[in-house]
Amino acid sequence: MNIIILHFLLFLFLIYSNGKIYFKYIHNNNINLNFFETSLFGLIITGFIAQIFNFIIPLNNYILYLNILICLLFLFNNFNYYKLEIKKIEFFFYLFVFIFTVILIYGSPFSDDLNHYHASYISNIDNSKLIIGSNFLHHHYGLSSIWLILHSYLNFNTSLLQDIHVLNGIIFFLVLCVLFKKILFNSNLKNKLNFTPIFTFLIFFLILKYSRLKEFGIDRPGFLIIIFTIYYFLNNFFYKKNIQIFHFINLFILTFFLFSIKIIFLPFLILSLIYFIYEIKLKLLFTSKEILIILIFGLSFALKNILISGCLIYPIEITCIEVLQWNSKEIASNLSFGAEVVNKSYNTYQGNLSPIVYIKNMNWIENWYLTNYKQLLDYILVLLVSCFFTFIIFKKNKSAKYDKKIIILSLILLMLSLFIASKTPVIRMFHHVFYLIGIILITFFLNFSSINLKKNYFIILLIICFSFTLNKNVNRIIKSNYKNDPISHIKEINWYQTPKKRNLDGFIYYDGWIDASPLGNENLDKLNYTKKF
Repeated sequence: MNIIILHFLLFLFLIYSNGKIYFKYIHNNNINLNFFETSLFGLIITGFIAQIFNFIIPLNNYILYLNILICLLFLFNNFNYYKLEIKKIEFFFYLFVFIFTVILIYGSPFSDDLNHYHASYISNIDNSKLIIGSNFLHHHYGLSSIWLILHSYLNFNTSLLQDIHVLNGIIFFLVLCVLFKKILFNSNLKNKLNFTPIFTFLIFFLILKYSRLKEFGIDRPGFLIIIFTIYYFLNNFFYKKNIQIFHFINLFILTFFLFSIKIIFLPFLILSLIYFIYEIKLKLLFTSKEILIILIFGLSFALKNILISGCLIYPIEITCIEVLQWNSKEIASNLSFGAEVVNKSYNTYQGNLSPIVYIKNMNWIENWYLTNYKQLLDYILVLLVSCFFTFIIFKKNKSAKYDKKIIILSLILLMLSLFIASKTPVIRMFHHVFYLIGIILITFFLNFSSINLKKNYFIILLIICFSFTLNKNVNRIIKSNYKNDPISHIKEINWYQTPKKRNLDGFIYYDGWIDASPLGNENLDKLNYTKKF
């Protein structure tokens, strides 16, 4: 427990400081953001910086110590920047959310994705600079999520499996607090236009559904960034005059970070680019000094993908560059097809259709539904309960009209997301579909220009939601005899395997998941892989 709390606070200080440094030297302190908003942008900037660093150095403990030292020097020279004006009641509320999050972390003894590729990818980056062609070590390494890179940067090597949950807990804590501050501690709650009902719905959904941090993987951090993106967009763009260029830059950074986590979040990036073009003159954008930041982040993303997999966007086959010896075109094709077959539940299919025929022309729908309907109904239930709770605590103005702009934008994102989901229909990868449906329902029935929050009802419903999630996690902790030791746990359940050493023309690598580097799950000899690293 002590390590969890210490690392949580240390990483939080680091990303908040990185956010402060970013806004001071890039945006000249023109942006007035609170602690939680600054920390979230700091987390995103830290991810992009870590991605750039890995071209030349491993993301080991030393680079983390250096960043902490820089943050301490910045603190000493800019002490006034760290002063927070906060009331006692507000402080104690955030303290409760912090304790709540720590309990969620402590109730997560190991990562469900340990036996997949996440831990081994993080370990490789911890111990080595970027390895050209490393997708051949494991065919998922080419996905190269920036969230795993951030995991590698913000962890201490001796507590890797624990720090995975700490970072997931930090983003969960920050997003919840951003929304709570807006709803409960914002003096401008009764202004002309307020989107508090949307934020309230998202809070209920988060608390009720995200009760297990070990399920986070790289999907749910993306969903949390989506929530923050929705919050930032509504607060800074809707019906606002004289929107500054830095708001567009920050919106693009948010959506590009989403895309860098997982390509299924592409609709958000597309919409932000369209919004760029529609709202501002491109000449103004390209004469802004901030455009250099976007170019650096974009080029580092593209170069990283090319060096790892030989593809600009892996596993999209047409983006693979065949002249590169280490290109993964064939692997990308097999992975995309295999993933579609598995995600459409062919493994539970009892008929006579071949995989190719099964996934075409909606032949898969019936079997997929029979396989996934319980999980689907579970998410629909959470959606309906969250909407119902939201309708309870806001008084509807009968003369109000719904906001068409929000509904149109939500419908566009919903349709694009469902189109992508039709290729890879995994419910856990598309929580944002339920967000968007909820936002459409709330926007249709509530009036954002006449907000009347019933705070007492809100607090009562929050207590119910928090109690529900706390009870589940406390029971998990009791069941584990109050023990949280990921390494011991995976050995007890026989998930641990000793890494097997392999040699290809002098290139030493290992077959396994942790405790060696570089790791993978492929025998390069069998693949006739001739590229010498």
